[in-house]
Order: sequence, then C-alpha cells, then structure tokens
Amino acid sequence: MVKDRCSTGPHTFPHGTDPHDPELTGPLLEPHPCVNIGSDMAYEWKILSNGGLYVRVDMPGVPKDRFTVSVVNGRVSVTGDAPAVGLDSGGRFYSGEVAMLESQVSIPGRKIKTIAKNGVIRLIIPPL
Repeated sequence: MVKDRCSTGPHTFPHGTDPHDPELTGPLLEPHPCVNIGSDMAYEWKILSNGGLYVRVDMPGVPKDRFTVSVVNGRVSVTGDAPAVGLDSGGRFYSGEVAMLESQVSIPGRKIKTIAKNGVIRLIIPPL
C-alpha cells in the first residue's frame, strides 16, 4: 500500500507554500502552466487493482538508457540525466522520491517494470 503523498486534486503540502517557511525542506512542486488536459504535475501514481503501484514521471530529454529507479526502505526514487542538445546551456539532472510504500521494503530493480519513451518514465511496481 502507498501513503497518500499527492492526489488527483489540487496539489497540497503539509507546510505553507511560502519559500521562507522554515518547514519547507525543498523546492516547491508547481503544476506545469501549459498542460490543458491530463495531469499537470511532473509525476503521478496510482494503486493498481492487483495491489501493485503505477508511477509516471516526466523527465524531458532523458533517454531510456540514462535513468535509474530504486526502492529502498519503501521510498521509490528516480534519477535521470538529460544531455545538452543543440544550443542548450547544459544538460539536466533529475532526482526525486516519487512515492512511498506503506512498508519499508527494498525491491530489486529487476522486479520493477520500466517503460521509458519520449522523456516519460513509467514504472509498475509489483504488489508486496
């Protein structure tokens, strides 16, 4: 099972959204201003009917061979490295925890189904 860290409604945080709030421990996750249909957040997750977990993470520019996924102590983490292209000033590195499982288990990467296409990483984590 998964603890509810985000929802399909407006994104809320356990603290204020003021960047000067002392409880703010990282950057704010803002909705994408140009998305008109579908989720406007950089990631989403849902529990599947079999008890597994589906996670979608947007990482523009990350090729399918330049991302990693890990589940350690119940935390689902994703990293990705997008190389600079054309006139870009540099590449991009993405890293974040995208879900937290209810139990603090570690799952080998080979047991997580990953689908990477067009800078979107989709994960299917088997039921515990």
